[in-house]
Amino acid sequence: MNRATLGIITVGCWLVGFTGCGAAFNSQSGEDAKRAGSVEVTVGEPHDDRVSADEGDHSDWKSFFLEAGSQVTVRLHWDEDDVEARVVLRNPFGTVLFAATQDGGERVLELGPVDLARGEYFVQIEAEDGASVYTIEVDGGGPAASGRPGF
Repeated sequence: MNRATLGIITVGCWLVGFTGCGAAFNSQSGEDAKRAGSVEVTVGEPHDDRVSADEGDHSDWKSFFLEAGSQVTVRLHWDEDDVEARVVLRNPFGTVLFAATQDGGERVLELGPVDLARGEYFVQIEAEDGASVYTIEVDGGGPAASGRPGF
């Protein structure tokens, strides 16, 4: 093998190792890849979205507002049973209140029930491997929970 061929192979291996396989983390995510761009979901109403680690859409952030304290359960229904994802419920300051991992098997992931005070909360959905459409539902336990106020 001559020196030029060896150099080309070396550079090629370096580029493959440097760039990796697949899309970069969140390279295809929209504004909802960060908490500041979270998409509001209405308590008691289903909302559909999709994450894909393979396509660079790893993260989705959702938010919901409680008008009064309530016992809340967040459910995610996954279309694909082989997706690996982490789902985290956070308070307005980003503190983790509840977390769970989807790692194949059951296609419903449940966070809670957890007692929450009045205020805005966030759900972070992060695909670690695979892809899936999901439906998120926030069950606020009754009429005390409603959508974000119009101020």
